[in-house]
Amino acid sequence: MFYFKVEAKGRAETKNLINNSYTVVDGDAAIVSVSTDDLYSFYGVRYPNVFIGEALAPLTELDLKRLYKGVVLERDPQFADLRVASIAIINVATGRIRVMRSVSCNRPVYYHRGQGVFHCSSHLRPFKAEGVKFEFDDDLLPEFLVYRYVMPPKTLLRNISSIPGGCGLIIDIESGNTRNFNLWRVDRDPRDSSLEQAIESVSARLGHPLMIVKEKPHKATLLLSGGLDSSILGALCKKVNISVDSVSSGFHKITGDPGESDYARTAADLFGFNHKVYDIDEKDYLTSLIDCISFAEEPIHHLQSAVLGSMFARSIKPDTKYLVNGEGADSLFSSAVHLRHIKSKNIVRFTDTRLFKSLARPFLNSLAANSERIRYLLYDHSDDHSDDSHFLWTLEAFGDMDWVRDHFGKGLTPIVEGRRRFLGQFEDWPLLDRITILLFCSEVDETMRVWGKLAEEAGFIMIYPFSNPELISYLFSVDWNLKARDSKYLLKRLALKSGIPEQIINRPKRGFGFPARFWAPPGALFQPLVDMAAEMFDAALLKSLQVENGLRAMVLWGYLNIYLWHKIVIEGISTSNIKAEIASRRKALEKSRA
Repeated sequence: MFYFKVEAKGRAETKNLINNSYTVVDGDAAIVSVSTDDLYSFYGVRYPNVFIGEALAPLTELDLKRLYKGVVLERDPQFADLRVASIAIINVATGRIRVMRSVSCNRPVYYHRGQGVFHCSSHLRPFKAEGVKFEFDDDLLPEFLVYRYVMPPKTLLRNISSIPGGCGLIIDIESGNTRNFNLWRVDRDPRDSSLEQAIESVSARLGHPLMIVKEKPHKATLLLSGGLDSSILGALCKKVNISVDSVSSGFHKITGDPGESDYARTAADLFGFNHKVYDIDEKDYLTSLIDCISFAEEPIHHLQSAVLGSMFARSIKPDTKYLVNGEGADSLFSSAVHLRHIKSKNIVRFTDTRLFKSLARPFLNSLAANSERIRYLLYDHSDDHSDDSHFLWTLEAFGDMDWVRDHFGKGLTPIVEGRRRFLGQFEDWPLLDRITILLFCSEVDETMRVWGKLAEEAGFIMIYPFSNPELISYLFSVDWNLKARDSKYLLKRLALKSGIPEQIINRPKRGFGFPARFWAPPGALFQPLVDMAAEMFDAALLKSLQVENGLRAMVLWGYLNIYLWHKIVIEGISTSNIKAEIASRRKALEKSRA
């Protein structure tokens, strides 16, 4: 964790800031108060510059010297080389602040601007400790209920923002002037012309973050689902001679379905890993859900996150320091979303015409409710993504967009505006690349941030090899005709070359999901939460969402997440009190059934 506060000279109240956890740097124009821990963060001074940030591994003196040199020469830090996830550089002589967040998206960077003061942190807790008011921005509720998060720079807190991955801010502390800038520098000139060269380049760049693990004396554990992405990481760990254990998780005790565990065991047997399956029951799931929202300081997005948080706390060997995770591959390589767009190009050229929309749309609208394919054709697919009905806004829409639109009665704009605003800085990119950047900097970013904090709370550092900036930059240079021959084509070919059997590469993907029938309907797992959330939201509304329909049930998940997050983060209700109320309600429910 890092936190810093910059105050304009003459306005600072350092007497309220100096304590055992703060270092204070006094300059001609600004005073900086810094607090860091020793898991991710670093801090240094080369007057008049103060350097604060987080890295995926401790920085050496040589790393810091290179970092200082880059600033002196006014070059951006080389994130890939220095393994820096985020960094702030404050000039205390001029009061100029530069904050950057790596394209790797591993950690959040929150900030708050006041009159002559600037707060910035990887966590929300220090803001509250410094007296920053927390207020729920309910204008963002429609967006949240559809996507299960809100698009940076917005957050669910009205006066706190978040820097998107690969972006930064320049702030003048005295005037309050702020300028946003973009760190994405994409080279689309093909670097490798052959498939073999591309596979080698992907393998080398994917293996680079694993060297962080190899260089350290601590043990690593691979989160192994048995799917393509985690199996490739397992093969690379063997290739570079990293000794790892592996672990998988599931809802087996609740659903009776082994889920990914059978897949994970077959992959672990292939690599010779010492593998462990972590399962969770209903009571522990609800307890972990409360803890995870508290640790993440945000709604936790995936239902699976509560299982992972419990697993990190209970089932990882104590000599482990690093957790290796395959998150990010789906968005960066040719996904089903990319392939559908490529294969539908000829059709949508016709369906996007004015003639088709005037003649055929009314008829197809009547069929769209029961056909996802027809619904897709009815969206806008043009290069101009300004339309509310563009297909880009349907990506990762887990909640029922039609229901949310109709319920709030404000159209689609409040739902899609955050994503459209973000993509505005990439409007000159090809549409396929815009799909990639949107997926990676939204749902993937949110997932990695949350899982990283859950791991941190248990004392571990999460490594995401697929988010290596060198790999991301390289993939944008690979021609789509090469990488989109099939879903994750390059990864499948890399897997074959790594000796992974075809039955693992090509078997149907097992989901990590938690079917709604086990948690959404009346009397199911979340019934105590539904009853409790009625103090914040209309009880009849919540009851209407207690269905097994996945999209509609996800809206319920969103409301319950918001309720718990509001109680914990904004109201400051202790997690022990919330857990006790849930336990009491569960007991009463079980008694009524008997």
